[in-house]
Amino acid sequence: IVCRDSKYGLYTNKGVLIIPCEYNEFKFYTIEDRLTIGGVSDSSADLFETSGLPIFEPKKYNSWQSYYGHFIVRSNTNQLYGVLDKYGNMIVPCKYESIKNTSDIAGFKATIGKKVGYVTFDGQELFPFIEAEDIKIAKNKKVFIIKQNDYKSYGVVDFNGRVVVPCKNKSDKIEKKIESAIKRDTMINSNYETNSKIITNSYTNKV
Repeated sequence: IVCRDSKYGLYTNKGVLIIPCEYNEFKFYTIEDRLTIGGVSDSSADLFETSGLPIFEPKKYNSWQSYYGHFIVRSNTNQLYGVLDKYGNMIVPCKYESIKNTSDIAGFKATIGKKVGYVTFDGQELFPFIEAEDIKIAKNKKVFIIKQNDYKSYGVVDFNGRVVVPCKNKSDKIEKKIESAIKRDTMINSNYETNSKIITNSYTNKV
């Protein structure tokens, strides 16, 4: 690592420049058992292989976070969030106001305006987004609990976004409502698999 005019770059041991001297700092991250280099400039947060090859397009995003072999990124252009695959290919366009790396099996929790929902690991919206304060997967991993009215009422939707328990319940009663609905066979079973190992690294450049 070399410093030139208060900016850092990276040379090989043979003196070949592989990352230009444009960054305020470098950090090393281990992502899925591979060593990577994070470069932070005045306006972007980039990520490189140790060979100097960029993992995703430099100068395009001001934050990134690794999750399940994907990257949640924030665009420098519109300050909205999207998702890249591990090769840096866009699978979810940067159109969401937030994307969270939850441990839910359904994918990424995202928001657009007053609506919430999930984007799957292959970039598809699991169901049309719902107007609510929050959404989370239930303990049985088969349905979602939604919160409305300033978190005072709770309801349930299935993996197709179909409302199976209206938002008229208190939090301490919603799990019983879920079990009751399952017994009535109104729920749709899911075949999603869980992954107990999560490797998360991130950097946010405040702009």
